[in-house]
Amino acid sequence: MSDAQDEIEQEDFATLFAREGARWALEVGQVVKGRILQIGDETVFVDVGGKGEALIDRAELLDDNGAMKVAVGDEIEATVVKTGDEVRLSYRLLQGIQAREGLAGAARTGLPVEGKVAAVIKGGYEVTVAGLRAFCPFSQMELRRVDAPEAYVGRVLEFRISRYEGRNIVLTRRALLEEQAATAAAETMKKVVAGAVLPGTVASLADFGAFVDLGGVQGLVPASEISHSRVGRPADRLHVGLAVTVKVLKVDETKGKISLSLKALEGDPWAEVAGRLRERQIVRGRVARMTDFGVF
Repeated sequence: MSDAQDEIEQEDFATLFAREGARWALEVGQVVKGRILQIGDETVFVDVGGKGEALIDRAELLDDNGAMKVAVGDEIEATVVKTGDEVRLSYRLLQGIQAREGLAGAARTGLPVEGKVAAVIKGGYEVTVAGLRAFCPFSQMELRRVDAPEAYVGRVLEFRISRYEGRNIVLTRRALLEEQAATAAAETMKKVVAGAVLPGTVASLADFGAFVDLGGVQGLVPASEISHSRVGRPADRLHVGLAVTVKVLKVDETKGKISLSLKALEGDPWAEVAGRLRERQIVRGRVARMTDFGVF
């Protein structure tokens, strides 16, 4: 064998040794980057550079509809799950690691995360966040009691992570809603001044009046301010959820009370009387009520 051939063989062996040495240097749990070489029926072959070739189960790279998410030549990042004669990678495991790192960061900073409500379970909801299972108690889904828990299943909502301990991930949506309500209330209060006409929604009813939500802030329409005509009970004229327009009568910042009126926007019915009625005119009417001293 000539010296030249000997040098070539030594060089080839050195190259092979370097490649194999790098291959064996891979450790379980290590994140590697590679390029898709071939997509088989059950396995996807990945070129991880000087570390040789590695395998990923085809099923890990399918989307929810069973279609392949990558193509030959695409770059991919995955986690080493087996070394030795055959190097195996896991794409799902990497996604899980990245998801947990992202959620841990969100838990530390308080950043909102998006989650899909998967099911109603004991005490609350199972929510899928970044592919991981999390739990949201019933009391943390809304500002008020939820009457129909099943209505949230399938919805994608924003949550905040209230507890993150390994696989124990607890969420709250109520905290976000409270912050949004506080922001809305601050903006609304800039508009709530005596004489202002504002849109609102009937939030609740009582015998003495109706509470109207003006946008994070509630005011009271006393029963006497619902209409110029006689009102028996507020519930006879209004219902919860009804959109209304009200006039601000008074704002008591010390007590935090806002007095509203509906009838102030109806116009004064007595202003029309002078044009429609005159003394000794004969008119038809309906008996509204009777007293000892007369009939209305």
